[in-house]
Amino acid sequence: CRVQGGRDIDLLCISDKELVDAHQAMLQSGKVPTDRLRPVTARAWERCLGMGVDPGAGRRPQRVSEDELRARLERYDFLIKAAAPFMESLYQFVKSSGFVVVLADANTCILKVIGTENVYAKAAVFHTPGAVWKEEYAGNTAIGTALIEGIPLQIHALVVLPRGTEDRK
Repeated sequence: CRVQGGRDIDLLCISDKELVDAHQAMLQSGKVPTDRLRPVTARAWERCLGMGVDPGAGRRPQRVSEDELRARLERYDFLIKAAAPFMESLYQFVKSSGFVVVLADANTCILKVIGTENVYAKAAVFHTPGAVWKEEYAGNTAIGTALIEGIPLQIHALVVLPRGTEDRK
């Protein structure tokens, strides 16, 4: 689960049960069980705790205003149009796996989403244009954590802190 000579990448290298147990251990102790998590996940959880994110609470969605969203969509129109065919192609590859394909700006604001039918109802607010995925608002997510860490990530729902919006339909 490490890139040889590089920074670590958060792949699914531990079981769902181990992730749930690590989360439970943190809720009980108030400390991140760094020995039970991938390093990138442990760092993200520590940052979230340091920002006062409650690991036992559901996430609190943050959104930019409609005017700000409109301005961002105009500013990134070329990027959105250029990315759309690649996003669609990627989505065709992953759609049966429950994934969504998301394009966000450098401030973690979602610009475009494909595959929202795969999003659980309580998490849908996070998967719409204008939603902001910074760690202090959304906990550790692939978008916010990847930007902070400077590496590509896929983050399993059980690794997201705090949990709560991943409840099943």
